[in-house]
Amino acid sequence: MLGPPRPVHRMPPDPLDTPRALREALQRFAAVFEQAPVAMVVGGLDDLRFTEVNAAFEQLSGWAASEAQGRTSAELQPWPDTGMRASAHERLRNGIDVPSLETRLRRRNGALVDVAFSACQVQIGGRAHFVAMLLDITLQQQARRALQHHQDDLAAQVAQRTAELAAANAALAERAAAIADLYDNAPCGYHATSPYGLITAVNQTELSMLGYSREELIGQPALRFFTPRSQQLFRERLAALRTEGRLLDMDCEVLRKDGSVLPVLVSAVVVRDAQGRHVGNRATLVDNSERMDRAQQIAAMQRELEHRASQAEAATRAKSAFLAEATTTSHAAAMHNPAPAAWPST
Repeated sequence: MLGPPRPVHRMPPDPLDTPRALREALQRFAAVFEQAPVAMVVGGLDDLRFTEVNAAFEQLSGWAASEAQGRTSAELQPWPDTGMRASAHERLRNGIDVPSLETRLRRRNGALVDVAFSACQVQIGGRAHFVAMLLDITLQQQARRALQHHQDDLAAQVAQRTAELAAANAALAERAAAIADLYDNAPCGYHATSPYGLITAVNQTELSMLGYSREELIGQPALRFFTPRSQQLFRERLAALRTEGRLLDMDCEVLRKDGSVLPVLVSAVVVRDAQGRHVGNRATLVDNSERMDRAQQIAAMQRELEHRASQAEAATRAKSAFLAEATTTSHAAAMHNPAPAAWPST
């Protein structure tokens, strides 16, 4: 839509109606028009032919006043966007000003210049004219384009960085999941405690070994789940743990939730911060029941072998005694029954 029409600008009557005053006023207007730092054009609205152009227009457009006067913009072709030119002409014919329209001007040599175009309708001698001004905004547009280019570069960098961060976060999340899986499903039980021995973390393997849920163990004293003998053993080794910083493969027994006893090998390390302060402990529990079963089986076999060896030794002694007795009896019989004399030879 074109919008509401504005009043047509009219030249105010000069209170000095003498020919001299009129000439002076026209000279002042001509001087202002000619010396204005902004390119200015005056033309008829009926035929759109330029009637006046100033020096700034000549410099900006490259067209001399003698070349531009009497010609239309369609002939000079200063508008690269002919649709915008037609829209501006339509507004002016309807008495609507064109306020600071940013566009481009084609110079006589074909180069394009960024301009701010403004125009209004005025009545001169009873005829509708347009007065147009063109302000060179090349530097501002260059700065704006440079800023836009910089913003586009920043946006591209941000997008690239965001994509890189997303990829890094995805890789980190994948690695964290792998570490969590490794921790939670390790082949041995694992738990961490505070410096005071309260459980702060426990893996699924240990939960399965003991039959407890995570909620039932977190915050509880770790020693609570050891047999009294193992509790005493651990207390005896506590000083060594604090001094040496670790305990390795300590034979202990833990209590399952169902009340059964599970033999385990316990290893523990002290955790210290950068200042060397004791901030917690970490411990592993290895199911030792198979090794204990094998040890018991080996011990039973050893006892069986010792028993059989003892039986074999007893049998050997009995046999030796029997043989010795038989030999003695044979000698005695020979003494009581001497052999007959040999026959004389013939």
